[in-house]
Amino acid sequence: MKQKIYPLLILCLLLFASARSQTPQGKTPKPYYGKAGIVKKFSDLKNAPLAARLRKSPYDTPAIKPIRTFLEDKYVNFIKKFRHNAAAKSRLPQKDEGESTLPASAVSNEKSGGSTQQIWSNFLSIDFYENPIGWPPDPNGAVGPTQVIVASNNGLKVHEKSAVTSAPTLTPKGYSGVKAKGLFISLEEFFSPLLLENSFIGDPHIRYDRLSKRWIMVAIDFQNNIVLLAVSNGDRITTSSTFIFYAFDAALFPYDPNAPFPPLIDYPKLGVDKNAVVIGGNQFGYDSLTNVGYVIDKKKFLNGQLVIYPFQLGVVNYLTGEVNGMYTPQGVYNDDPAGKESFFAGISYFQDGLITTGLKYNAKHQPWLAATTTIPVETFNNPKDNSHPGSLTNLDMLDTRLFEASIYKNKLTGKTSLWTAHAIGV
Repeated sequence: MKQKIYPLLILCLLLFASARSQTPQGKTPKPYYGKAGIVKKFSDLKNAPLAARLRKSPYDTPAIKPIRTFLEDKYVNFIKKFRHNAAAKSRLPQKDEGESTLPASAVSNEKSGGSTQQIWSNFLSIDFYENPIGWPPDPNGAVGPTQVIVASNNGLKVHEKSAVTSAPTLTPKGYSGVKAKGLFISLEEFFSPLLLENSFIGDPHIRYDRLSKRWIMVAIDFQNNIVLLAVSNGDRITTSSTFIFYAFDAALFPYDPNAPFPPLIDYPKLGVDKNAVVIGGNQFGYDSLTNVGYVIDKKKFLNGQLVIYPFQLGVVNYLTGEVNGMYTPQGVYNDDPAGKESFFAGISYFQDGLITTGLKYNAKHQPWLAATTTIPVETFNNPKDNSHPGSLTNLDMLDTRLFEASIYKNKLTGKTSLWTAHAIGV
């Protein structure tokens, strides 16, 4: 009887251990094949019956809030102790795990000349009263050829871009209920083709892909730990536009089956390039945090098929004290039509470096981990919350994670640079 149990036990331990280590360099992970996309017209999404019921729900329902708060507090307490102990020791220079695949100009500290460009349009897009459900709002947006789309936990709003010869779009400064005109839809309405009975949607992130001329969006279903995706059929969003919708289980890596719940994904951050749609995020587990990167075959994605390659880009193990890799990976946007690689970017757990991970593709167009590079920066601290004119609460600065990451080529100099930003304390 023991001879039958021990191999099974060893297998379980190996699977459990694999969830706690990064994807090795040169490795292509086993792909995950999702369900075929669901095609829906925008006009069919508005006022979806299920969405109308869900809009009345609180943002964090009692079923999920205690779990999220518990996991986030567990991580915060561990990482504070880790950084305190690390600061007490002399730090050794970090070595690169592979050759940098970014051009030298992409990691340079280049200073720009000239004065700061003045803001032209400045307007209120969405407020809490338009759809009083998502708090905090977690806003972001993207710009296309003729439209600007704002995404928040309250919903999506599509604005028409003013022509350069037209007057700028402006709304009153300070506290005001005057919003710029636009086509609004709640997150629950928008993702209604994917909703389950107890779904609740949040943490959206939207990008406009200049190469395919499509709008791409990611969000999560808090209650069911599902990643939601949508891609438009063109570069203009109207009531007659169509979208392809996908959903997949966020817990793609092996985890301890004895844990009280599977790992929960948080704040998926979206990028897109010639080869792939790339999504990075933090996956909170019961006794570990895994920093994940999902690489989605772009060609198939645009044509109704979902093929995902999951990469482990970092880990925090509360039991062993192991900490490595990048915190909150960002899928990097890159509109270079000649780009041959995909990238993730994040910060080091020591808060003294920017980490980039490059992925290359084999003859079958399968991604493999090419190199991870640490770019040293001056040590920084967590930011403090900032006051906001017209608001009764401070802006939540969250932590030092990166906010988006994009690669652009300067058309005048030909230099390629990685652009990102984050909030820090100095």
